[in-house]
Amino acid sequence: MSDTVISRFKDYFSMAPTPDLDERWQVKRVNDSGTMTMAETGGQLVVNMGVVPNEELHLISKQTFTIPCVLEIPINMSQRIANQEVIFEMVSVDGETMEPDEQNQASWRFDGTTAERGYYSVNNGGLAPTNSGAQTVATMSGSSFATFGIQLRPNEVNFGNQALDTTGQWTQARRQQNIPHYGRLYKIRIRFRNWATPPASNTVVKLQYVSAFDYEERFVDLANVGWVSGASSLPVTTTNSAYRVNGVTPADARATSAVTSSSGDVSIVPYLFNGVSYDRQRAGNTLETLLTSGARTTTQTLGFTNYQGKGIQVMIDVTALTAGADLTVKLQGKNLAGTKAFDIRVAPTHITATGFYVYEFYPHGMDITKHDGYSDILNTTVPRSCNIVISVLNANSVTYSVDVATIN
Repeated sequence: MSDTVISRFKDYFSMAPTPDLDERWQVKRVNDSGTMTMAETGGQLVVNMGVVPNEELHLISKQTFTIPCVLEIPINMSQRIANQEVIFEMVSVDGETMEPDEQNQASWRFDGTTAERGYYSVNNGGLAPTNSGAQTVATMSGSSFATFGIQLRPNEVNFGNQALDTTGQWTQARRQQNIPHYGRLYKIRIRFRNWATPPASNTVVKLQYVSAFDYEERFVDLANVGWVSGASSLPVTTTNSAYRVNGVTPADARATSAVTSSSGDVSIVPYLFNGVSYDRQRAGNTLETLLTSGARTTTQTLGFTNYQGKGIQVMIDVTALTAGADLTVKLQGKNLAGTKAFDIRVAPTHITATGFYVYEFYPHGMDITKHDGYSDILNTTVPRSCNIVISVLNANSVTYSVDVATIN
């Protein structure tokens, strides 16, 4: 499906004077002592958290968003100390007051004394939050900024982080249960909190920008771009159509394809549903090598998947053979797990001399006895999962290779 942006929000914190924040943000303070301060400085929002216990500063966007939406914030913290936390989140709001109602949230949280540590969390309908364990995140201390993202979709929430201005991949995580409700309005909320026990010293928090947008999903979803998957290619997903790209399992009668180009070109290759998973659609007949040429004295059981062929041709090229050697060719079927095999047909023509042998297994309706160039043409069905068994009647050495072609 395609992503059509409905509304955009981006605050670069480059406006002056600071009161202009009031045009974009609702500012709330809890237990205000006047020591937790904020200012737009050098294209950043700089917050001094102070050391007053239970003091909080909240920034709540005046703009609202709907799911699906994306939030992205680069952050830097001068230190990580106990009894202090910074949280940024998408939070649902009451439809009348437009105030956060604490019913649905998706958030990143930074607290504790360990540098480069963060936690993500979701909740739905006022239920207890589903919290992650401690996550190692990109460096956000010293002069470094780490960018954190939240993508809310109807069926999942993606969390990502990476160093700011890097070409590296995003580290991502995903939640699919207890996620925010699809039909609600949301606002951005950034919270700076001191706990009941006073923090030991002031922490300076810098935000490079705050970016958010909501969008409609229609026909082609540029999924897995950027922090959502870390892919460097341009992946495309289409739903309710014949094609789908980059690994999301489609429904029956759809197809799957992977984009391999990183230049911006999109290639779509149709896949076919086999009842359990998806197989890439083959272009007519196919040919592959099951066994490269080599000297052998034991029976060889060669597993083979017949993806979309009606029959197969087994080609054995014998280049050396010890006198008295004798090989037979057999087709076996296998169960779904591949743990059990059963015989289907044994080709009557034995291999007792050097040469090129071709055995065809195909539902002709009858065996064909006149067959120029073939060793045997056998009437049989060929299952999806099968074995080509090259059996030895003695231990004499034979040098040969095995290729197999699917035919329609």
